[in-house]
Formats: sequence, structure tokens, C-alpha cells
Amino acid sequence: MRIGIIGAGAIGMLVGAYVKEKDIEVTFYTRREQQAKALRQKGLTCIKKKKIHHYSVDAVSLEEGLGQFVDILFVAVKQYHLSNIQEYLLKARCETIVFLQNGMGHVSFIESLPQTNIGVGIVEHGALKHDDTTVEHTGIGMMKLGTIKGDISSLAYYTHESFPVVYEDSWKEIMGKKLMVNAVINPLTALYNIENGGLLLNVDYHVVMKQLFNEVFDVIGSGEREEEWRHICMICEQTKRNRSSMLRDIDNGRQTEIDAILGYIVNEAGNKNISIPVTMCMYHSIKGLERQMNVHSDVKRKEVFQDANK
Repeated sequence: MRIGIIGAGAIGMLVGAYVKEKDIEVTFYTRREQQAKALRQKGLTCIKKKKIHHYSVDAVSLEEGLGQFVDILFVAVKQYHLSNIQEYLLKARCETIVFLQNGMGHVSFIESLPQTNIGVGIVEHGALKHDDTTVEHTGIGMMKLGTIKGDISSLAYYTHESFPVVYEDSWKEIMGKKLMVNAVINPLTALYNIENGGLLLNVDYHVVMKQLFNEVFDVIGSGEREEEWRHICMICEQTKRNRSSMLRDIDNGRQTEIDAILGYIVNEAGNKNISIPVTMCMYHSIKGLERQMNVHSDVKRKEVFQDANK
């Protein structure tokens, strides 16, 4: 069995580490040859419960690697990077592809891929990338998988005590639930510059969190409202030490996934004629931070705010 992973960010490396726990060959496909070389030479390091674990992995550049055959290919890049690798995915030599992106805007594309088995996954674990070869598992959650085409149910085999993997019958339901979690936690933590747990500790932030949740639920929610609210609060608690991916993007002057997450909610609300003032405020606040970052090139968050306050 051979597993390929496109993208060696926090989630990609975390998935790779737990796949290696099953003694399975793992190959990372990276955008930068520098990272691929580092992974080949140093291996993959995963910090779990303050213990350091090392794994031997292979790694090559994306251009070089996708000519290789793998049994299963995990795609762990940001949603807005999918357009850059479409041609590689169409030619990928594998039977099964699993996409681990936030949002739902990419579903129409992946439905058209030629591979036999195509699925999506959501990762509710906390993960922090320290450098090109090191990831820290900062919070235990669930990895949920669903099939879009064919059958990926056998991937539940990769479950681990510290990395539970479950298969769900409805991919739309798990994607919708993940979108709701991301739509509430990511923008707020990015805007307030706090770890996930801060949304539970600060009373005022918690009030805004509940208001945002209610709007998002009105647009895409299914099932019991209070059950969904408790689920999001549970994710915050489980990943309380985690800095959300959107917060890390802002910290490092990178583009966020706000369009794939709240942008989708905004469009759906427009189609359904639902008023979402708090959501609109969050959406444009993050877009404003992105615009400010672009104006100031690659400077970090603190430098941008210092300049803006002069």
C-alpha cells in the first residue's frame, strides 16, 4: 500500500504521521523542492502530547511526483490552490482521491475527475506546523470521510486512538457541519487574534460567536440548532490551544479561505433572501485585513497594524 499526500502543511503532515503509524509508505508532493528535500533528509516529526515521534517519508515536487502510482491520494492544499493543480489531479495515477479542503465550492470540480473512488474528508483535529518537517498535534478530534463517487469506506482502517477516523454515509452532511464550524470559529479567531479556546473564555466574544452561529445555521443548518451549537463549542474546547488556519494566514500575510467559507454563506444567504448582518461584518473585516496585507506586501500582522495606526 502506498499513500500520496499533496500539500505538506499542518493537516497534510498530521495525516501523514498517523498513516505512518500503520507502517504504510507515504510520499509527500510539495510545491517547494526545498521542503521535499528537507522531508527526505530529516523525515517527518510529529509532536504528540509533548512526546516527539519521527517517521521516514518520501517527498518530491508536485511536478515530479504525480507521474508515480499511489493507491490513495490525499489532497491537503487550501481550496484556492486547487485551481493551480487541476491538471495534475486529472492525470494523477491512483484509484482513490480524498479532498481535505474547507468550504464546498470545489465539489463540482472533483465530481468530474476520472478516478474510480473520490471522497471528501473533514479534519477536526488541532494541528500546528512548526517548520517544513515538524507538526504538532494540538487537539484530538475526529477525521470524518464521505464518498462522492465509488467507495472510500475502507479508509476508516486508518483510525488510531489519538486520530479517530470514521466513515459517514452522507458526504453533504459532514461537509455542511464542517463548513458551519469553520464559518464560526475561523473568522472570529482571525479577527480577534486568539486561540480557539478564547471564544469560550471571553464572554463578549462568546456573545458574538453565538450571533454568528445563528445566522450561519439559518442559511445552511440542518438538524437541531442547539445540538450544532454544542458541537461547535466542543470543537473549540478540544482544539483550545489551536490557532485556526485563518488566523495563521493573517499572521503570516497570506491569503485566507474566507471566500470559500463565509463567501459561500453570503452567496447562499443572497439566494435565500436571508439577512446576515454579523456574517457580512465578519466577511468584510477579514477581506479588509487581506486587502491591508496586500497593500503592505509580505509584512506580518503586527507590522500592518502598527502602520495602520500611525
